[in-house]
Amino acid sequence: MFPTFEIPAEIERNLITFFRQQQSFPLTAINPRAPAADPYKAELSRHFGVYVLYYRGDFPLYADLAEVNRGEAVKPIYVGKAVSSGSRTGGRRGAALPSSEGDQGEPEEMSLDLAERVLSVGTRGPQSNSLFKRLGEHAGNIRRAHDTLNIADFEVRVIPMADALVQWAEAVMIKRLRPIWNAQISGFGNHDPGKGRYAQARSIWDQLHPGRTWATRMESLAPYDLDRLQRELRLSLPVDLDD
Repeated sequence: MFPTFEIPAEIERNLITFFRQQQSFPLTAINPRAPAADPYKAELSRHFGVYVLYYRGDFPLYADLAEVNRGEAVKPIYVGKAVSSGSRTGGRRGAALPSSEGDQGEPEEMSLDLAERVLSVGTRGPQSNSLFKRLGEHAGNIRRAHDTLNIADFEVRVIPMADALVQWAEAVMIKRLRPIWNAQISGFGNHDPGKGRYAQARSIWDQLHPGRTWATRMESLAPYDLDRLQRELRLSLPVDLDD
């Protein structure tokens, strides 16, 4: 009865083409304590967008993944996003509200002020939840898991873009690349749930890569089978970047 507006296929092709043109760089380049003039901090603090992490280390479970990435970074281990603090709420300008993993629901309506910001192409200027901030959080979590992970084994590729496109682009990249920390091994993007919420299960990621203090307060463990997980990881190695 009612026709549905579909996202044109050309837009997805343009995203993949743009992604392929982006150069990867070491995650060690992300240093939250760097001066404001640091080139990575200065540039990535001005953008929202999607980021893709690659792994080349020696953690046994990821041996096949590391081998695929031995030369060129091909198969990511994680895809994430950085969106503005107000992009998912109808709140007032400048309201510092959550926008990443762990958000508790969606607003019922959007204000005119927010609509103008969401539709604006201008995503530059200091961003409260920028690509630099999100990558800095991930770098910190990997450093805390130093018994199993080495931050020197990670590279990252970013796709800066208008805020309004970020959530869609993240979904496209996850569908195409099937990163294992988004699919088989959940929990990497989690935050401290806070006091009174530790009854939930400790994620598979936090069991495989302990180091985050707050995760040890979880009262139960998310179940997983290591042998089955290994088989699933091998099957998930192919990526789909062709039309």
